[in-house]
Amino acid sequence: MIRHRCIQLPMAMLALLISFTPILPQDHGKTEEKPQVKMISAAMLRNVIGQDHRSDDLMRIRSILGLLPLAAYDQGAVYSNLWFAKGLVITFGEKNEVVSISRFSGENIGAGSAFGTYPYELPEKLMFDDSREDIKKKLGKPTRTVGSPGDLPTVYIYDLKGISVGFSPESKVTSVRIFAPKKNEE
Repeated sequence: MIRHRCIQLPMAMLALLISFTPILPQDHGKTEEKPQVKMISAAMLRNVIGQDHRSDDLMRIRSILGLLPLAAYDQGAVYSNLWFAKGLVITFGEKNEVVSISRFSGENIGAGSAFGTYPYELPEKLMFDDSREDIKKKLGKPTRTVGSPGDLPTVYIYDLKGISVGFSPESKVTSVRIFAPKKNEE
C-alpha cells in the first residue's frame, strides 16, 4: 500500500496556491490538437461518469474551471473534488472513477450554502429557476423522493435517467446531480 505524506499549509497560503495553479490536460504524447472549449456542456459532464480521475476529459474540464479543487475524503475510499465558487462537486468511487457530479444554485441550503451558482449548462434543459412542476414536466414522475413525512420532498430521484434534483423549502431547485443510470431490472 502506498501512503502519501500531506503537507499542512496555513489557510491563506493554500488559498493562494489554489487560485493561481491551473490544471492542464495530460499530453500522453498525442499530437492532435483539440479546439479550446470555454464552456462545460451537460454532455461533457455526463461523458465523464465512470471515467478515471486523471482522464483527459476530466482534466480538460478542470482546465476550463481554472482552479484547483478542494479535496474532501469520506470515511471510506470515496472522495470528492469541490469547486465552491463554481458550485460544482465531482465525487469519485473506490477505483478513482467518477460516480456523480453535483451542481449547486448558490441558494442557502445549509451545508451547501458556501457554494456559488454553477455557471454552465444543466442536464436535460433544467434551470435553477424551474419549479417542481417544471421538473416533472421535463423529467416525468420521479422514481423515488427523499424528504420528511408530511413535507414536500426535498429531492426527486430519477434512477433510470441517472439524475436527482434537490429543492429548498421554498421549492426552488438548489442542486442537480448526475450519476450512472440504473438498469431497469423489473
